[in-house]
Amino acid sequence: SIVAELEHTLVGGSAALLQKTGLPLSNEFSGPKLLWLQRHVPAVKQALLDKSCCVGTVDAWLIWNLTGGVSGGRLVTDLTNASRTMLLDLRTRQWDPELCGVFGIPIECLPEITSNCEHFGTICGTNTLLDGAPITACIGSQQAACVGQGLFSRGMVKCTYGPGAFLMMNTGTGSPLFSKSGLITTPLMQMGAGQPVTWGLEGVVATAGLAVSW
Repeated sequence: SIVAELEHTLVGGSAALLQKTGLPLSNEFSGPKLLWLQRHVPAVKQALLDKSCCVGTVDAWLIWNLTGGVSGGRLVTDLTNASRTMLLDLRTRQWDPELCGVFGIPIECLPEITSNCEHFGTICGTNTLLDGAPITACIGSQQAACVGQGLFSRGMVKCTYGPGAFLMMNTGTGSPLFSKSGLITTPLMQMGAGQPVTWGLEGVVATAGLAVSW
């Protein structure tokens, strides 16, 4: 599998990846999925070689489309969503050239990384009342739950339940903390350009509500 292959090809293996990205080596995240697409969809491989495509998570796709798309849309993502791609170095908070090389992704094809609260652009071209409205916030789902639950102080913890269950702890600003027990290290929030990043640790139960449905 791609994951087993990466365990051998990544310098330092999964342990080094965890220390750089905060993520375990898993096909849940964008990097391995993008590698699979390059190997199985020739058009994707060629577009990346030509640097003629945009690569990002769904938030980047939405903002790009809402701000004009092919007619000048802004390609941008926030720190929390960027952190789930397996391409972000948490310490520099920038796309990592080594990891982008491993996964065959030109940095030029990736979105600009911002905080969670900025002017991302203005909605246009929808022919609805939304046209002209500014987009001023963008944040990942579990991080958004932390904001909604008021997880603003170091040591606070939330657990939310849906298809899966997600336990997150605010570990404060400064440097990210890395778990020795398999937890994910993640940015929780950055409330504006130039503001400090609040970091967190996350424990994931992939199946919670899904088990009830089943």
